Amino acid sequence: MLFDECILLNQRGFFNFIPLEFAINRGIGVYFHSAPKGKKLDILGSNNKVCFEFDIDHRIVKAQDACGWSMNYRSVIGFGKASILDDSEEKITAINTIITRYAGKSLPYSKAKLKDMVIIKVEIESITGKESGY
Repeated sequence: MLFDECILLNQRGFFNFIPLEFAINRGIGVYFHSAPKGKKLDILGSNNKVCFEFDIDHRIVKAQDACGWSMNYRSVIGFGKASILDDSEEKITAINTIITRYAGKSLPYSKAKLKDMVIIKVEIESITGKESGY
């Protein structure tokens, strides 16, 4: 199963698509992590409004005619406001949610690593979904 995940950030009228690993905590928002420095944080420091897109289950549908080819997929697009988590308990919840999403289970990690990691939460303001071919 393929996953494509990215977040769209706006910096002085220019949009930046940034790939990321994420997890959704239902009722709370979307979590993703970042290094302590970098483009993501620079942009979020000046504008915390984001757009995100996640899609899965890609499958090419072939046809005899070139114009008949298609793609099956499931996707969501959402908008929200991002904030950096400072509360250590909330950071632990967020990183555990991300790890479980990708590993399928909880894995150990160093608390020192967590201190150096920036966890960002996006509070979802609106979200829509679409599927094609399923």
